[in-house]
Amino acid sequence: MEDVIDREFRFVPHENKLYSRLVMSTNIRQARLENNQRMRIERPTRDLEWARWTLSIPQLDWYYLTKKYPDLTSLDKKTRETALAKFMASSESAPYKVR
Repeated sequence: MEDVIDREFRFVPHENKLYSRLVMSTNIRQARLENNQRMRIERPTRDLEWARWTLSIPQLDWYYLTKKYPDLTSLDKKTRETALAKFMASSESAPYKVR
């Protein structure tokens, strides 16, 4: 399995700070994609009026996706939403869907 880069977060309560760092791991990407698949099977589908979690994308995959589809990081909200909806409708988003 290939090495991948992901972001790890650590909160230090006595400093009241959140630290992040990039980490190399051979298991993070595969574990996240397997977790997405498990969540699609185990969790019932439910919609909330104000939010719903639909995708979980590993950091390195997000980097490549934003290079392939630059509108995903557009400063214009409408452009970004349109690009995300188009990506979510494509078969390319299947491994990242959690519902």
